[in-house]
Amino acid sequence: MLVADLHRSAVVRLLALASLLVGSPACSKVETSGPDAQGYTWRKDGVAVDKAGWRYHTTKDIFLHCGLEPNAQSCALSGVAGTFCDIWLPLGAPAWMIAHEEKHCEGWTHPGHLKKSDLR
Repeated sequence: MLVADLHRSAVVRLLALASLLVGSPACSKVETSGPDAQGYTWRKDGVAVDKAGWRYHTTKDIFLHCGLEPNAQSCALSGVAGTFCDIWLPLGAPAWMIAHEEKHCEGWTHPGHLKKSDLR
């Protein structure tokens, strides 16, 4: 066996081991949920914020706090590295809307949801 063949074999074994330890993107399973009662299909692809870091706010002007989402009725904005999650709701928000925003704080997104990575 040539030295190049030994080197290539070692690299292949290291890559296989690394994919087992870290998880290969091609083989990783993305958790999904839905559609829910409002028609949203959810995808778990964000950082979950500990419930102690959830902060609830009510406002008459949702656009002031959720302006990046032009059709938003409410929103959840997470801090750096999942340190907090501000949930902005209209006065008298229904239970489904509160649960919807809490799901964002748990790291879930849905089509049409603007993520920080979309702003780069």
